[in-house]
Amino acid sequence: MLSRQYPCLQYLIYVYGKSYIILCCRCIQEKLDELHRLWELLLRKIQEKGQRLQQALQLVMFMRECDEVMFWISDKVSARSG
Repeated sequence: MLSRQYPCLQYLIYVYGKSYIILCCRCIQEKLDELHRLWELLLRKIQEKGQRLQQALQLVMFMRECDEVMFWISDKVSARSG
């Protein structure tokens, strides 16, 4: 069963007998290293996404303010011509 999940483990059991524990630890360490790398990547992506969301919020607030100013200008122009 383990040899299907960890082919390198099967090789060491066959060749070296009981020294499979060393490889198993190496396999675990490699998996942990990959997990840590992926975790750091995820954290960076989350931070980048947060920055983009913050920029989008600033844009929406600016556009809303522009709309309010344009409405105010339109209202003042209408009041003068009417």
